[in-house]
Amino acid sequence: VETRRQFAIRLAQIITSNEPLIYLDETTFNLWMRQSKTWAYKNHSVNFPVPSDRLQGVTLFGAIGNCLTTSAMMTARSTNKEDFNLFLDQVIGRIRPGVQKPYLILDNHRSHYAIIVREGSIESSM
Repeated sequence: VETRRQFAIRLAQIITSNEPLIYLDETTFNLWMRQSKTWAYKNHSVNFPVPSDRLQGVTLFGAIGNCLTTSAMMTARSTNKEDFNLFLDQVIGRIRPGVQKPYLILDNHRSHYAIIVREGSIESSM
């Protein structure tokens, strides 16, 4: 609990002092549904063919930050270390000139902790 409190205090200090900060996240959309789980108006049937196999999913990566020239977004087939590293390269390319070592806020997804990601971040001084 104390560690989380200290983190929250430090994050608030970073935000209020306008230090360079980037927030990254991702979400996955599964492109499949079943008729029993489809939303529709009451007493309105939904008639469409639904394949029995699951279709391919899509991952959407996004980043915003006070030190980026523009926000960054990228779609990928999955949330893996290779795709995350490609997205991280895109984010690094959008950091304003002269900004050094921005704070990078991530959740605890496995792809964020892969060695290839850590090496890419270290090389770019993040």
